[in-house]
Amino acid sequence: EQLLTRVVTHSPGGLALTCNAEHMAKAEFLLELGTTVLHLVGTVPRRAGVILFVSSHAIARRIRMTWHGRNDHQAHFGRGWAGRTLWEALCDRKSAVLVEGVGPDGQRTPASAGDEAAAYRRAVDQGGGALMVAVYRGRMSEGISFNDDYARAVLCVGVPFPNLGDEQVKSKRAFNDLPCSRHKG
Repeated sequence: EQLLTRVVTHSPGGLALTCNAEHMAKAEFLLELGTTVLHLVGTVPRRAGVILFVSSHAIARRIRMTWHGRNDHQAHFGRGWAGRTLWEALCDRKSAVLVEGVGPDGQRTPASAGDEAAAYRRAVDQGGGALMVAVYRGRMSEGISFNDDYARAVLCVGVPFPNLGDEQVKSKRAFNDLPCSRHKG
């Protein structure tokens, strides 16, 4: 009764939200994803927290950069653009918009998960709500409890499969394909 699960297949603009590596690398796709997130965040009470999970830190940083970038907005939205970035619009809806492992200046930060969680909780406790862009299997997804208003909505973008183009994944697959790795001992 207290859990509502939905699959969102298209952005408000009608774009299919297929979250594969190819699409997640395109600013146009990330802007449509951001428009969808903005719409969904608008359905959550202002005082509450929203957590958006993505598959990697690189994607989280790319999202932050794209949602901040005025040039990408102008190119994508054209004449329909009101001059405000998605990031600014999200900040109008939530008093804190945070990205795991990324500081306010957009640079990587060594802040601990405890520091990031504290900033998120503080924004929710003060009644302004928060949006946290977190990473599947990242610091914010392990061992931190987000009860009640701390997670009124959890948005999961894509499925956290490993990137088959990643060098570590290629090495692991090559090792697993060696005849000696299949030896039963």
